[in-house]
Amino acid sequence: MSDLFKIQSITRILKVFFFVGVVLLSFSCKKRGCMDENAINYDADAEIADNATCTYLPF
Repeated sequence: MSDLFKIQSITRILKVFFFVGVVLLSFSCKKRGCMDENAINYDADAEIADNATCTYLPF
């Protein structure tokens, strides 16, 4: 096997590992958002409470 072929094979393997890692990390991140149902920007899909971003109507 030539050295060039070895380098190309290793590069291809590293690209696959990098791609798989990026995909796994992007799906593992939990969504932050306002979880207060009384807020006007309530986010039902949020998994981590970030209530500092909640916006309320003035009374």
